[in-house]
Amino acid sequence: MDTTLRHRQIEAGGSSVHVVEAGTPGAPPVVFVHGFPTSWSSYERMLRLAAPTAHAIAIDLPGIGRSTGDPTDGTKKALAVRLQEVFGVLGLRDVTLAGGDIGGMVTYAYLRHVTDLARAVILHVVVPGVFPWDIAVRDPAMWHFHFNAKPRLPEILVRDRERPFLDHWYDVLSGDGSRITEQSRQAHVAAYRAEGALCAAFSWYRAMERDTRENEAVTTPIDVPLLYLHGTKPAGHSLEPHVKGFEAAGIRNVTAAWVPDSGHLAQEENPEAYWSLIADFAGLPGTDRKGS
Repeated sequence: MDTTLRHRQIEAGGSSVHVVEAGTPGAPPVVFVHGFPTSWSSYERMLRLAAPTAHAIAIDLPGIGRSTGDPTDGTKKALAVRLQEVFGVLGLRDVTLAGGDIGGMVTYAYLRHVTDLARAVILHVVVPGVFPWDIAVRDPAMWHFHFNAKPRLPEILVRDRERPFLDHWYDVLSGDGSRITEQSRQAHVAAYRAEGALCAAFSWYRAMERDTRENEAVTTPIDVPLLYLHGTKPAGHSLEPHVKGFEAAGIRNVTAAWVPDSGHLAQEENPEAYWSLIADFAGLPGTDRKGS
């Protein structure tokens, strides 16, 4: 099976969005959305794993890497609408949307405010306005949510120091920092050194109060299936609060599972296991996708 990656730019809503595809157009579409501090290349191995059975797609979020033009206002609803525009240009239907970190928040916003998905996968993140959000944002370990939301200061302190700042997060967020390869780190750092990229990324955090209000305001029932995934590292977490939170927010078809031997960046730490969970959830034809 050809697992060649195909790059192109999609003009959508004032943005030129960098899209990377693998697999066969017309096959079931699976779209991967990165968070901070990663880029489309976080999903390179996932794209190749998915190619035999899916039309697999990863993007650089507006303003990051090779995605240029309007970065949106940073709200996850606006990013979800931009994604919908990209899907329209690509002619995608019945999409499985899978996002981690900020990408998971965008996936929830798409599920809640846009709604035309076949299914959604959210990895290892709390969603603004959805329990246990209020608890999580008070955790001292989440200090960066508050730092990143400060006006101008993060750009001043991080610009020209992107590598040590981002390296810190690759090592802290992953269960094993050695699994975030040097090649991957260089690719992500380059994406955030692009003009305007830091401002675009920090705008995601500056918009979280608005995200919270927008998500809390709408709790009408949704029947689109949602799979919530969480890495097993560090130990001590529970899936139950997340499931109950989504159910309380109106998501009526929620399942949850662990991604073994991984932390926050499962797409790079254990892509085989992560893809296996998504493929099974999406009912894709069987393939050799054993977890590591």
